[in-house]
Amino acid sequence: MSERRTIPPRETTNGGGDGRITRRQAMLGVLGAVVLPAGAVLGEQWRKAKAREEAGRGGRGVRGDGEAAGEFRKESEENAAEEDAISLFAELVEIHPELEEAPHLLLTDERYEEDRETRRFFDAAAYDQLVALRVVRGSDVSERREYLDPRLTELWRNKLDLMEGDDAEICGRIMKAIAEEPPEKILFFENILRPTGRHCDEIRAYFSDHHSDDRFFNDMIDNKLIIALSVHELLPREYENSYGRIAVYKALIRAGFQPQRVPSASTDTLSFGAVQMSRGTYEEDDSFNELRENFGLPEHTQDCLSLDEQLRAAALLQFRNLRRLLHGLSEGERRSFTDLFESARIEEKQKFLASVLGAYHHTPRRAREAFQSLFAGESIAELASLPDAQQAFFSALAPEASNDNGREITRLYAEWMDKLVGELQP
Repeated sequence: MSERRTIPPRETTNGGGDGRITRRQAMLGVLGAVVLPAGAVLGEQWRKAKAREEAGRGGRGVRGDGEAAGEFRKESEENAAEEDAISLFAELVEIHPELEEAPHLLLTDERYEEDRETRRFFDAAAYDQLVALRVVRGSDVSERREYLDPRLTELWRNKLDLMEGDDAEICGRIMKAIAEEPPEKILFFENILRPTGRHCDEIRAYFSDHHSDDRFFNDMIDNKLIIALSVHELLPREYENSYGRIAVYKALIRAGFQPQRVPSASTDTLSFGAVQMSRGTYEEDDSFNELRENFGLPEHTQDCLSLDEQLRAAALLQFRNLRRLLHGLSEGERRSFTDLFESARIEEKQKFLASVLGAYHHTPRRAREAFQSLFAGESIAELASLPDAQQAFFSALAPEASNDNGREITRLYAEWMDKLVGELQP
């Protein structure tokens, strides 16, 4: 992965002690008056502060002892939730003026990823605030304009237009089922994270009993890996700030988002849901079919519509995929990989498997070939550590030609899973 860049803090202006309103107060006024419904109060407060400043120029002066600022804060207390995100954004603009014209950089520029104030803002902001502040851009919203419609009618109509034959018929059944079923009450990100953890524990116990030779590796698959898959599948790749990307996902959940109902947007493959699992994987893979039956999952794609079932299926698939990758190695190659794996720290193991399994989830053949190339022949001798192996895996996925978009997307998928799992660590 490329070396992380950081943003230097900018000097602030207009401290306010001389009677002038600060840049932050000005931003609060503009944001409050123009952007958010609750901001009308803030806008009026800003206009009063501006009037006091102008009166001060006429000889009466504006109080510079902080009293006016105190009144500003006091009058806004009843709008604290809305003001908090607005205030934090205004502070960000004061520190980084480029955000005034390009607020979407908070998501699309990885330089803001480690910025403490940026993280505070994302923690406080609701999804409608992110949209109103243009952090989530209009193009992002239009692409996902129905994410907050529980039926996602338009997205499914577009999907149906891409389908043919049996897939078209099944797509129609899914649309009908979604239209008739009330949305699930998810509400909080933790309501996805916790049950996914329980599914991983249950599946891990099963694999440990039936495939004890994989037990050491299975311990590294957890709920964070599964949720990272969902975040990556459902949010734009342009969101290079991984912390912000996860924050947008959480904000969508709080706003009523139903990830289990989302169809894949631009492919004629029938895939949908929390991790965009395809019908071919769910129904037509013999090894997965057996596991699916053992864990009581529905037989057909169109019946696997609840979030809980999809998360269980997603977790089950990752354990199955890991087993496939491991058993694609020769005995000697597996021994070499095991030695390398055992010497690594826990977080290194989790991030390595997240990268490999993320790439496999996207393009199984490419990921399998890249993984096996790490331990073939003399290649293993060049790897001093598991992070070395991870970097070699990224390189093995890199396209040989500039127009090989498929390989490049798979490589980026692997790198993104590393970052997302890292941000989801406690």
